[in-house]
Amino acid sequence: MQFDSFMDFLVMGGHGPYVWTAYLAFFLVVIGSILSARWQYRSIVAQQRRLVRLEEARKQRGSEQRGDEG
Repeated sequence: MQFDSFMDFLVMGGHGPYVWTAYLAFFLVVIGSILSARWQYRSIVAQQRRLVRLEEARKQRGSEQRGDEG
């Protein structure tokens, strides 16, 4: 299908509002999914780093209580 002008392309024979709303909804969902995955990834990485630090601190305290030096 070929359009005579850019405005005809945007209007799409009266179906433009539905088409562009569908595109907008699609892109919002895709962007939201990407952002959600990034936030979740960062949260998991931060949680794992906290757990590693906590475990290292526990090991350090345990070795100090036993009198170990290593």
